[in-house]
Amino acid sequence: MLLFLIAAASARCPSLPDTLDAWREALLFQQPGEAVVAMDDATDALGCAPGYPELVARYLLYRGATLQLLGKPTEAAPFYVSSRAIQPEPELQLGPDTVAAFRAAALDGLSQISLDPATPAYIDGRMYDSWPAAVPAGPHVVQVRTTDDRVLYAAVIAPADGQQALLQSGLPATIDLDAPRHPFPGWIVGGATLILGGGAMAWAAYTQGEESKLLYNGCLNGSLCDEEGFFAAGKRADALSVGAWGLWGLGAAGISAQFWWPEKP
Repeated sequence: MLLFLIAAASARCPSLPDTLDAWREALLFQQPGEAVVAMDDATDALGCAPGYPELVARYLLYRGATLQLLGKPTEAAPFYVSSRAIQPEPELQLGPDTVAAFRAAALDGLSQISLDPATPAYIDGRMYDSWPAAVPAGPHVVQVRTTDDRVLYAAVIAPADGQQALLQSGLPATIDLDAPRHPFPGWIVGGATLILGGGAMAWAAYTQGEESKLLYNGCLNGSLCDEEGFFAAGKRADALSVGAWGLWGLGAAGISAQFWWPEKP
């Protein structure tokens, strides 16, 4: 059994259509090195981007075409079969050799996939809610997704004929796939608090700066000169200014994290 596990958590998910487009371009120009890089990028994207049927069909087709370009037609055939099960016709622009191999690839039996825990999941973009799932032998894209299309687990698996493949997602058995991503905007609240704290610190820096100016002017006017107090107030103003900017930066990062940071299920 050939198994590729995909990291489903990513701070910022790459665009699956864009990676597929780059992969297609590398195949059209017969660039094997670039095709392999694009293949890895697309596989990573499946770890966090929803694999709708048409996108999975392209992924499997391009994977087969890449293996064929690398001189591995036998390894390419199962990917063609799996792609054809979703999208019966290939992209003609990929060339006559790829089209012919796509149409000639033969189904090599049936297999089963099980998921532990038995969470509803997508196989090649289609929902399955009972296990084991009977599928054609060969490569398949498996994803556990929430109702708002966040990918919690993903794998590319290729069970052989007659084999039952067991995938262990590591997700809680009682996971709620309907739960919103952010039931409470904790990052926003925390970030806003830090920004307010930075504002208070900036005001304190301003007051220390004004005090430093008064002491400096006193020295210039010949009044009682508190030179030590002047330098101390200036240092406090500088330190508070740096602290204020630091809190503002952390606050902005916290607010951004509400939308970009991967949330554990």
